[in-house]
Amino acid sequence: MRCSTAASSLVLVALATGCDVDISAGKVSRCALGAHAQSPNVGLPDALTAFEGLIGRSVDIDRQYYKLDDLVPGDHERWTAEHGRLPLVSVTGGLSSGARISWARIADPNDAEASALVSALARRLRELGHPILVIFHDEAQNDGAFGTPDEFVAAWRHVVEVARAEGADNAAWVWSLSSSGFPTVADAWYPGDEWVDWIATTGFNWYTGDPVSPWRTFPSIFAPFYEWSAGRGRPLLIASVSSAENPNETENGPRSKATWIREALDTLEGWPEIQGLVWLHAPSDDPFRNWSADSSPAALAAFRELAASPHLDISAQTPP
Repeated sequence: MRCSTAASSLVLVALATGCDVDISAGKVSRCALGAHAQSPNVGLPDALTAFEGLIGRSVDIDRQYYKLDDLVPGDHERWTAEHGRLPLVSVTGGLSSGARISWARIADPNDAEASALVSALARRLRELGHPILVIFHDEAQNDGAFGTPDEFVAAWRHVVEVARAEGADNAAWVWSLSSSGFPTVADAWYPGDEWVDWIATTGFNWYTGDPVSPWRTFPSIFAPFYEWSAGRGRPLLIASVSSAENPNETENGPRSKATWIREALDTLEGWPEIQGLVWLHAPSDDPFRNWSADSSPAALAAFRELAASPHLDISAQTPP
């Protein structure tokens, strides 16, 4: 996506377009808060608005997940954009039938089925008429069944080029590997600056109480990503993040979820290139897999502190 004077008039539009990335000029000072909100027996948009009520504010970014043959962006993205949020959609090469379209096929302009699906996605992006962030195949390095790194890069570039040719200038392209991909395999999977507007990652504190999945702090999870990505001239996004609870720790102890969340805020304040944080709010009865912001009263109090922090208040950010 290209920056424009009109786009720069609104903070969220500037965020989507990547206009606000000149660290040396002091333009970057805030981080948008996003969420993918789930709730038992509750669908969209109620799960999202319930999460916003829980944390005491609206989110800036609304993340959803789709397959290549889903009608995306659709009614939900239009609704969320019209209510002042920035949609973030993740689209894989999977199909609703359970079949998959390989990256090699997606990259092939002569593959009729794949080309029709990519063209339809590009057209719907343009027709949305609102800024939107798009991830093509999140955490690709963990999905080898779709192909090789070279095939992923070719598919990524083709999807972006088709969307640009369609006139979907409202779409910003977000490349995202899981945190384990940095710095080990990131170079092999990176499509190149010409085809990437944002650089992103996902990461979780998969604590289980045993040495196989030890307690990991926010900075220890994301420092390799930040070191690889910072200084590349792209805004950075933590596209999905959460932490397990620690039933063996006091509620505000050093290895508690509440402390983990507070350490996340401290880290973000020192990493200005990170322009967005998307929380995975997914309740579970298993404390080791309860990713929700309210998995405990202490965790919720800490998350509300994060949500109310000036660093995550982009309404106070002056667009460039």
